[in-house]
Amino acid sequence: MFDLDNCPSGQAARLRYGFEDHVTAYARALAWFGKWPRSGLEHDNFLGDGDNKPMDASHVCHHDACIIHVAYEPAYMNQERKECCQIARRLRQEEKDIPEHCSTHSPPCLLQHAALRTNEAFSIQFDVLRQARGLSREASRFRRPRRHLFSTFEGQLPCRFPAINVHVANLVTDRPVSRGKRGKPVSFCVFCKSIKAFDTAAGYWGHLVNKHDGIDTSMRLDEIRRTAAEWTVYWEENSDGGKRGHATKQRLEQVKQAGFDWDVVLAWELR
Repeated sequence: MFDLDNCPSGQAARLRYGFEDHVTAYARALAWFGKWPRSGLEHDNFLGDGDNKPMDASHVCHHDACIIHVAYEPAYMNQERKECCQIARRLRQEEKDIPEHCSTHSPPCLLQHAALRTNEAFSIQFDVLRQARGLSREASRFRRPRRHLFSTFEGQLPCRFPAINVHVANLVTDRPVSRGKRGKPVSFCVFCKSIKAFDTAAGYWGHLVNKHDGIDTSMRLDEIRRTAAEWTVYWEENSDGGKRGHATKQRLEQVKQAGFDWDVVLAWELR
């Protein structure tokens, strides 16, 4: 039970709960039964009947396998929380301090939990459980993935990435980020649960267009703008002179324009 070899992968199907003819995610059922009794209107909403807004179980820790940190709330709020997860992981990637909670939602998102990748979260949990059972801690650790977008790979407590417990409005500190020599950008998808890396701007942007239809276009546009800025700096420093007619170079110029929107991205016909 406490051996990582027996642990489901991050892409494994989540637990389901069934009662009579209705089946839903186990975490959603837990959030539903967390407050009892429920009204008839709430029951209809849970089953998806009626004209009310759909309700979800939101993982405030941003880990789908978790059955502890869940909140029963409207589906649109569940979608809004994704931005908090992006903020947490971006702060960690830039080696900036990560607050304990967000200042947007109630209950608040657990930003330091959100900054962890799924394999890190599992590794930490296994380490804690094995300590409680008096078992060896070495067997509880995942190996660091070949392409890991953070400077540390967390497998034990306390975590080594910068974490603070301050006023939650301080999402970004002024602490300078230490950077080495600038190399060719590698983009890691901030929307994927598993680690997916792309060494071309077009490849990553095509992935955002074609693989993440469920993500709001404004969030995907922000990610395109962010990575476009990285590629612009790289090409200006290394190869701008020979790339003026390149399709990606032209797209980088379009991203800078005031009228840049999702229609422009679709016109790129990325694959």
